[in-house]
Amino acid sequence: MICAQIWNTHNDWEKRPEGFTAADFMPGAVIKSEEDRLIEFAERVVAGDTFEDGAPDPEEIERCRRQITKTFNNVNQ
Repeated sequence: MICAQIWNTHNDWEKRPEGFTAADFMPGAVIKSEEDRLIEFAERVVAGDTFEDGAPDPEEIERCRRQITKTFNNVNQ
């Protein structure tokens, strides 16, 4: 994480606007992005998962709803 912060202070934001994350400096580490977690959640819902192993976090549901709204906001009906 420290490496990412140092590199971001010297980042050329026009060439790499997303910046660096800790995962960029940890080969083999699996750090899921917010988008990856939302995709996994949506896939579980589509697959019919009943979440009997524990209800999803209400904040996670709200993030999913906001992401879906943001993604499909410009889709014509």
